[in-house]
Amino acid sequence: MKYFVIFLILIGVSGFGFALGEEISHSMISGEEHYKIEIIGLKDEYSVGEKYSFSFVISGYGYSCANHQASYPDENGNIIHMGAEVLCAPEKSMHEFKFNPLDGKGALGNTGIKKAGTYTITVTFEKPNKYYPTTISKEFRVVKPIKENFNELPPLKQIKSGIKFHNVECKEGLELVYKKADNTSACVTLTTEIELVIRGWAEDNRVLIGCTGERLSECYPDNTQEYRRALYDYYFGSDEGLPTYKDLDISKMRTINACTSKPTICYGELENGTQVRISCDYPIHGCGVRSFDNYKKVENENNSTNSPLIDCNDKTDPHKEYQCFKDAFSSCHVATVNPEIYTIEGDPIYTTLTISTDCKIHGIADMSTDRFWGTPEIISTQCDEITRNEYGWSVINCDANNLPEMQFNFEMQLYPQILECEENDNTWVRESLECVGD
Repeated sequence: MKYFVIFLILIGVSGFGFALGEEISHSMISGEEHYKIEIIGLKDEYSVGEKYSFSFVISGYGYSCANHQASYPDENGNIIHMGAEVLCAPEKSMHEFKFNPLDGKGALGNTGIKKAGTYTITVTFEKPNKYYPTTISKEFRVVKPIKENFNELPPLKQIKSGIKFHNVECKEGLELVYKKADNTSACVTLTTEIELVIRGWAEDNRVLIGCTGERLSECYPDNTQEYRRALYDYYFGSDEGLPTYKDLDISKMRTINACTSKPTICYGELENGTQVRISCDYPIHGCGVRSFDNYKKVENENNSTNSPLIDCNDKTDPHKEYQCFKDAFSSCHVATVNPEIYTIEGDPIYTTLTISTDCKIHGIADMSTDRFWGTPEIISTQCDEITRNEYGWSVINCDANNLPEMQFNFEMQLYPQILECEENDNTWVRESLECVGD
C-alpha cells in the first residue's frame, strides 16, 4: 500500500513557514541557476527491525521557494510519499540559499523495517536543473542480524554476511584454512589442515626462519610423507618426554588424529576438557578409545594378535557404523565394516573396509553393479586416513589410481529405506534420517 501526505504551506514575503536559512543577495554573487539535494542522517546498513531515519538539505543558487517530496519505505517495505506543496510569493531575484525543510519537525522514517533487502529513498525539489526537477536517490541495506558468536555460522554464511574470508571465525577445536587464489575458507581439524596443505588446497602458514636457497626444499619437501612429517613435527612437536598410554587413562579420550607410524604423537582431549598429547606406542597400542565393550566382536582367523575383530556393521544407523570404524582406527584396532552405497541412479555398490594391525585401511569396492562406471571391476586399495563432513565420511589417501578416495554418504546408504518410506506415502526426514508417518 502506498501513502501520500501533502502539506500546504504559504510562504510570504516575510518568509514564514520553512526555515530557509541564510539567504545571500544575488547583487553580491553572480552565477548560473542550480540546485542540490543532500540526504543526511542515513546509514548504509541497518539490521532487521533497527530504526532508521533521515533528513535532507536543499541548497543552490536560484529560487528557494518550491514544492518538494520525499519517498521512503515503511516498516513493511511499502513506499510512503510525503511532501510539501508550497505557495510562494514572487521572488524578485535569484539568490544563494541552503535550508533543511524538516528543521524543528524531526526526521522522516523513524521505523524499523521487518524484512531484509535493499531500499531506496528519493527526494525531489520542483526547481529544475536544466529541464527536469532536481532529484536525488540513496540506497540502504537492511540485513538479518548476525549471531554474536560468528563461529556458530558456517564459513560460507560468514563470508556472505560481509566477513572477509581470512577473518572467518571457527568453532573451538577447528582451524581456519584458506586459499588466497579464490578467496575460499574452511574450518577443519588440525590434521585435516595438514592434509589440505599437502594437497595444495590450503596455504602452509607455518612461520619458518631461514627457508631460502638450499634450505627451501628442507622446509617444504617434495616427498609427501616427508612433508607430512615436517608438518606434524611443527604443530605437534617431538614425542620425547610425552606420556604414553601407561601414564594416562585415555580410554575416553576424544582423538583428533589416529596413532600411526607417522605421526608418532596422538593429539586429543580428555573428558574434563584437558588438551593432551601422548606418545604412541605404535603399532601395539594406539590412542583414543581402547575399550570396545559396546561393540560387536567376531573371531578373525587372519588376526595375528589376540584382539578380536570388531564388526562395525549396523544397517539401520550409518552414523554408528562410522563412529565404530573411526574409534577402531583411532586405536589401531582390527575392525571391519561393509557400507552399501547407492548411485544417484539407484545402483548398489558393495564395499568392504578393514583395519589391519599396522593401522592401514584396506578397501574393496565392487563396481560391477554400477551401470555408468564403465568397465565392470572390483577395485582393491589401501588408504591412510578417515575424514568426515556434514553429509557423510570418506577414507582418503588411497593408492588405487582410479579410486583415490572412498566416499560414504549417510543418506544414500539408506536408499532402500527411503524408497519404502515414500512408497508407503510417508515422509523421509533428511535431518534425522528417519521415516515419519503422515
